Amino acid sequence: NYHYVWNKIKHKEYVLEEWIDYLKEVSIIIVRNKNDEIRTYDISENYHEGGILRKSIIPTNLDNKDIIKINDISKKIAKALDLQGVMTMEMFIAKDGEIIVNEIAARPHNSGHWTIEACDTSQFEQLVRVSMDLPLGSTNRNYDSVMLNIIGKEFYNWKNYLSAPNCFLHLYGKKEIKSGRKMGHVTKIFPKKN
Repeated sequence: NYHYVWNKIKHKEYVLEEWIDYLKEVSIIIVRNKNDEIRTYDISENYHEGGILRKSIIPTNLDNKDIIKINDISKKIAKALDLQGVMTMEMFIAKDGEIIVNEIAARPHNSGHWTIEACDTSQFEQLVRVSMDLPLGSTNRNYDSVMLNIIGKEFYNWKNYLSAPNCFLHLYGKKEIKSGRKMGHVTKIFPKKN
């Protein structure tokens, strides 16, 4: 009941978001320096559990039309914000085909951790390059990959990833294990299909 909710919030300010009936969520990482040099990484497809990013799969199975549109949107936003660094944009692909920007993170992002093993230059190295006024590195992707977050008590199983072939484990060194907290991630790489 809207009246009940409205009476409960009183004069507090909130943002009411419309529910989007979407097919998938994707992320694109874009890098731009002060000389307007721009690089984008391949788009990842994201899967969430309980509102937390569970895994990112690269590459997506988007058609070229959507890939071009997502790249164009990200470049326009980066230029409009005069980005000098790394930025990640999460977007919804709606059931009607519309592409909707859902979130912008002006920093290296969890959905781009796969770049460490799968690309010529990681999102983290790109940030250092921008900060030190160095040329941007190649965003060429050398492998297909799946990045899986290690959440909460899953941390105790971290050794299982060490024996898995082509898996790269990253633990974040957090002192306290909490339910829903990202404790690390593992990236598995595969030979490129396309």
